[in-house]
Amino acid sequence: MEETISAGAAWAAVRRRLRWLSVAAVAGLLFGLAWNAVRPPQAVATSAVMFPQDPNDPKRADTEARIASSRAVVDKVAASLPGSAAGRLANDLTAAKLTHDVVRLTAQAGSTDGARKLIAAYTAAYIDYSGGLQRQSATDQAASLTRQLAPVNAQLAAVADRLNQIDTDPRVNATGPLGEAARVEQVDLQKSQERLGQDITDLQDKIAAAQVASGRQDWFTPIDQSTPIPPGRFATARRILAPTLLAPLLVALGLVLARRRDVRLYEPAQVARAAGAPVPATVPAPAPAPAPDRIPTDAEEIRWRRAVSRLLDAQAGPVPALTVVHPGGDPVAAATAGKLIGRLPVSAPPVRQVAALGGTLPDLDPAARLVLVVTAGTMTAAALHQLAGACHDAGAAPHAVLLVTPELAAAPRPARLRRASVGAPA
Repeated sequence: MEETISAGAAWAAVRRRLRWLSVAAVAGLLFGLAWNAVRPPQAVATSAVMFPQDPNDPKRADTEARIASSRAVVDKVAASLPGSAAGRLANDLTAAKLTHDVVRLTAQAGSTDGARKLIAAYTAAYIDYSGGLQRQSATDQAASLTRQLAPVNAQLAAVADRLNQIDTDPRVNATGPLGEAARVEQVDLQKSQERLGQDITDLQDKIAAAQVASGRQDWFTPIDQSTPIPPGRFATARRILAPTLLAPLLVALGLVLARRRDVRLYEPAQVARAAGAPVPATVPAPAPAPAPDRIPTDAEEIRWRRAVSRLLDAQAGPVPALTVVHPGGDPVAAATAGKLIGRLPVSAPPVRQVAALGGTLPDLDPAARLVLVVTAGTMTAAALHQLAGACHDAGAAPHAVLLVTPELAAAPRPARLRRASVGAPA
């Protein structure tokens, strides 16, 4: 069960941890300064490169963007710029698809001149590397097509030899079944010869195109290179102020969330939901001993009489015995449990007082009526639910909860009455 938290309670939780917020702000400031020193604001330059469309590859632009961002291209850029490290350049160079046939390259450096040189080197390295891949692919394709051409030429030669044999066979001009079969074979061979000839022509055209592509140098065309954009006037301030403000904000958010998880229960309805048992009565906390001059008020007496009556209500079932359980670390609840036992009538059933120490309880009588004594504002919903679960594990389910409310404690006896009682005869 989740409990809500008011804005005032959230502000109080944050205000009590102002030192934490100060430490977080200082830590964020130091981080911002270190970040700005290690990686100051960068100037940005971009370029666009167009490549031939491939109708058979609709994701060609995405592939080219990945190629442009690959380590091989970054290494080529680093090799072309003395003193550059490929590891750092990998964070300064990015590529993304712009259109179906254009890739946008981006480079950032500490100065506009550095960004200009870096984007130029990046563009050249990408065009050279990806163009090399295209040329190598075309070379491999030409070699593969050339290997396919050899068996087709062999088939064409075999068909030509057989066709020459048929042309000189006397049966071609003969009548009857033999002549008819020879003429049918002759026609089939002529068709095969034409088909194989066309296949060879197509392969030769493809080989020629692949050979041209293997030597092509203009696969990629740079179409745009922007003027480097210098860092903004307030870039350094933003980089320092952002973590300085964000760190305490995150700490404050964490404190509020922690406070939300740690909401103490005050209302009887909240206590009843968490314990899984009703709260038939609330009683004031016992006065700290010794208090010889304090007498209970009528309101206090009424609350206690109602509490005892409701806890021993026979209409809710027989009460063969009574078990009073209270948290082990709550002296107010322990004192109230003792006071409850002391106020039971002589005719009350046997009663047993048990303290829950470390979240565990001894074995309980399942037939006894179990009463939890809880002080308002001392337990969270999770803790009270855990205490009720410990009762179940010990063999008895809570029947009711007696809620102790310190604010209901009776006020001290008025001074006039105290003086009169002191001066009265014994």
